[in-house]
Amino acid sequence: MDRIARRLTTWHPPAWVLDDLILFAGQPGRLALQAALLMHVCRQDQLLYALVRQVVGPKWDEGSPEIDSTDVQRFLDQQASAHPEIESWTRQTRERIGSTTLAILRDYVCCKARCARKS
Repeated sequence: MDRIARRLTTWHPPAWVLDDLILFAGQPGRLALQAALLMHVCRQDQLLYALVRQVVGPKWDEGSPEIDSTDVQRFLDQQASAHPEIESWTRQTRERIGSTTLAILRDYVCCKARCARKS
């Protein structure tokens, strides 16, 4: 929870976002609040927001909440035409983006994000 709080406080979200989170916090269970937290944090980054909408959301809807680094890398490959800067990223940069993305998803417990083990 500390990481989530840090992400929100370093962002300094507008009052309407905090009001939204308060509303979701009043809902039974934690799922609505977790989804709202994830959505608001992801809105800070276009690529992360697109990944959640195009990869995480559909997997969640299918009842398959597991995502791994392969899913993130495949998403980056698909986004390269819309984001030409991706083509210039080194493998290390892409792996770092993948691990950071998986860490964010794990923090919000919206899916079972896991890193593929290197052989």
